[in-house]
Order: sequence, then C-alpha cells, then structure tokens
Amino acid sequence: MYTCLFCGAPERSPEKKFCNECGSNWMPFEPGMNEPAAIKRYKNQIQELLFEEPDGNHTDTFDNLRKRLKIDFAVHKELFDKIRSKLTMSEHLKAFRLEFDENVQDSFAGHDTRLGFRFSNLSATERFYKVALFWDDKETSDDMDFRAENDATVKPKDTIEIGSTHVFMRPGHKEIKGLEITVESVAGEVARFRAETFHVRVGNPEQRVSNNVTNNISGKVLSVDMNAGDAGTRVDSADNKGPIWRNLSFVFVPPEEDEAHEIETVRKLASSSMQAVKAASEPEPLPDPEPIPEPIPEPVAAAPIAASRQSEPAQGAGPSVDGMSLRDAVEKMLELLLKF
Repeated sequence: MYTCLFCGAPERSPEKKFCNECGSNWMPFEPGMNEPAAIKRYKNQIQELLFEEPDGNHTDTFDNLRKRLKIDFAVHKELFDKIRSKLTMSEHLKAFRLEFDENVQDSFAGHDTRLGFRFSNLSATERFYKVALFWDDKETSDDMDFRAENDATVKPKDTIEIGSTHVFMRPGHKEIKGLEITVESVAGEVARFRAETFHVRVGNPEQRVSNNVTNNISGKVLSVDMNAGDAGTRVDSADNKGPIWRNLSFVFVPPEEDEAHEIETVRKLASSSMQAVKAASEPEPLPDPEPIPEPIPEPVAAAPIAASRQSEPAQGAGPSVDGMSLRDAVEKMLELLLKF
C-alpha cells in the first residue's frame, strides 16, 4: 500500500499509472519535483491566501498551484498545517480595529506631518499591553521611518488614538504601503499584522508660504467687513473639519524564521515520502531459503554373521552345472541314455 503523490489517496497497486481519486500519474523522482524555489513560492502564495481569508475554500487554487510548481501532497500538508497553526495561535490577538484620519493637516514635503490613527480593542476579555505602528519609508533613512505606539494599556472595548509626525521628502500623492501593526498582550504574547495600502497628499513647501500669506490677507479683509457691519461669511476648508476616519483592513504576518532551514526540512520530508512510494512500487525480494538439515542416520542392529553370509563354493571344487559337479552331470546323462 502506498499513497498518491498528488492527492495522498491510498493505492493498492503501485504499478497503476493513474490514481483512482484524482486521476494524476505523478511518479516518484519526477524531474523538477519539490524544488526549493518552488516550495518558497508556493508557501508565500498559500500563506497570503490563508491570511486574507482564513475560512475560505482554496482547494482548487492550491491544486492548480501545485500542478504548476510540482509540489507533492506531503510538502503541501506540512506547509498548510504550519500556517494554520500560526493563525490559530494569533486568533485572540486580532480582535481590534485600526482607522486612519484622512484629514491630514499641513502636509508639506520637508516638514513634519502628523499622521493620526484610532485603535479600538474589540475583545471583551483581552487587554492589550502594547500597540505599535511602524512604516518603512524607502525614501528616508532608517532613523526617520514612521513609528508610533500607545502610552497606556488598552482595556477591553476601549478606543485610543495613536499618532506621530513624519517628514515626507517629496510632494505629491504619497503611498503608505506595508504599515506594520504589532500587538502585545499583558501575558507577553506578540502578533504582527500588515495594514492595507492608503495614501496621503503631500503639498509643495512653496504652496505653504502662499497659503499663509493668503490666509493672513483673508483674515484682515474679513475683520474689516465685520467691523463695517456686514455679515461676511467664510467657507471652511477641509483642513478645518474634524477627523475623517477610514477603516484599514489588515492581514496576519507570521513570525520571522530561518526560511532556508524550513524549506530544507520540508524537502527532507518530501524525499522520505517519495522513497516510501518507490519502495512500495518495487517487488519485495524473496526471503533466503532456510538450510535443510542433514538427516541423521538411524542405528542399524548387527545381523548374525551366519545369516548375512552367503554360502560360498568350496575351495578347489571344479566347475558345476545347475549346482552339480561336472562328473555327476555326466553320470546322470549316461543313466538316462541307458533307459532308452
């Protein structure tokens, strides 16, 4: 009995070319099976799918990926079980909501821009000791990357605001991609998540000077009009409104591991699995025949010498005919002739 390399279904005869369950005909040690680069790519793909939709049905997607990348069932199961285990361990730490204030005030290149977030603990029992935000801005040095964290424990069903300033190097429509959310419970359990991509509009520094001048002039004109008794009105800009909160979706980020070591471990598992299939497909050698013991001769009773010894003709006797001597035979013949 052995298992199909593609679906893991048991097969009775290793000589059959096609599996009864899935119809595949994968053979052991097929060229290109379970290559390290293919295992790494497959792991990243199914990890992304499971993190985005933990309860989704991805069977067809997984099967199509495995066919293209030549990943056998043993490797798939090992990777799938590990990823599901990580998701289960972090399940109680993802009960939160993160929002971003899209009404960013005074955002100009080369100047401090405050980015504000609102964190809500949705758990009825879990208390978060630490909530930290981090964004690696590729246009700045590491010491200038965005960092923000809470000042106090976040109680169950509680909401806090977290924020910090950041200096954008260029004006324009800035993409905030890969914002990391690190959550730590009071028990010391840590989980990391990655927020969806969002954008911030960064203005030109020269525009900031122009706006300041315009605002000062507008303020003086408004003051004069009001003193003259005119009910001059002023339309509030978006900057003067309150926060505009946008909910950010997020996915779980697995803890960093020695990926090369993990892939090698998975490859060894696949190799042992294929060795088992190959061994099952080869006929078992016949056992060596057992040596036949030599028969032990039984003791034979000694027979009497007289009974075992045949009578021997007397020494010196002449030739005989039917047990008679030649002389007796001649006399017997003459006797018979005389009767006639």
